[in-house]
Amino acid sequence: MAQVIEQLLLGTWRHSYEEDTPAHMVYRPEDYAFPPARGRTGFAFQADKTCISLGISPRDGTARETCRWALVPGSPPQLTIIWPNGRRETRRVISVDPQRLVLSPPL
Repeated sequence: MAQVIEQLLLGTWRHSYEEDTPAHMVYRPEDYAFPPARGRTGFAFQADKTCISLGISPRDGTARETCRWALVPGSPPQLTIIWPNGRRETRRVISVDPQRLVLSPPL
């Protein structure tokens, strides 16, 4: 099951904050028809376990920061993002399919 989730995670996901609930953060593929927004954060997950954290730059563009990712199997599985400075962020993977990724807020 973890291998299927890992495959589904691959690609670029942008935060669809309009769909969030207090317990869930929703992400959509980069090519999703988002409503207008002043910027969207997200992640680009690659098969070699590297990733890019996508933020909002001060100049209204996209700020990119390299990172690594790991998936810990479980029910639900946990996704950990690790930045070069050692900072870690862990979230539960509530659900994932090709059109929607739902994560818990950072634990």
